[in-house]
Amino acid sequence: MNFLEEYYLNKPEGTSDNDPERKSCADIFLSSIKRKIYFEGNDDYLKEQFDINHYSFMPYKYFEKFVSFLKTGQDIQNELRDNLVLAVSKSEKIYNDEVGKENVCISSNSLKKSNTKAFYGFKAADFEVVLPDVGSQTDYIEYFPDHIIFRHVDKTASLEINIDLFEILMRIKEGYVPTSIEIRTFFLNLEMFKRRVLAKRSTKVFLTEDDANLYSFEKSASGKLVLNKI
Repeated sequence: MNFLEEYYLNKPEGTSDNDPERKSCADIFLSSIKRKIYFEGNDDYLKEQFDINHYSFMPYKYFEKFVSFLKTGQDIQNELRDNLVLAVSKSEKIYNDEVGKENVCISSNSLKKSNTKAFYGFKAADFEVVLPDVGSQTDYIEYFPDHIIFRHVDKTASLEINIDLFEILMRIKEGYVPTSIEIRTFFLNLEMFKRRVLAKRSTKVFLTEDDANLYSFEKSASGKLVLNKI
């Protein structure tokens, strides 16, 4: 009998079984089998039988997408860039997906005490996602990047995104509201990035009083200021 089978056979016999030794066996078995499947499992079989793969056992929902870009450096149809743009916009509490994906939206601090919320808009097309450049070091040492760089195309504002920040941003894109601990832990670099972006000239200003009705305020080709409802 191998140790996994021994732990399995000594698991609790039901929900009312509170024996600490059997509960400990169940915990050890679960941790061990997850590790074994992660490193030794057959993804084709897991997908066919259980609709999972080895990434399913990781604490990161978006790890596969993160690593995929680290391996290739290719952002097909700017999907990753647009997702990050939307995530940054939603972190500023703008909830229109179309506007938030087409523009990096950053809240105006000057109107925080007003019922009207204002956001500076910066075109998504002016941003890109790239891999870190380590120069010629890869000629001498084995190297694999551990973060994505999200930056303005003029390179004056950039954000290093590791797996933890990437996970939080992708969850924010889906509607997740981060806790205060998560904000303190992961958002310092994000706030610095937003400040650098704010130093640039905004192409539009978005206004809303109720998060449902959104207006854009921008300069037309003739030089006039135009207010449009979105």
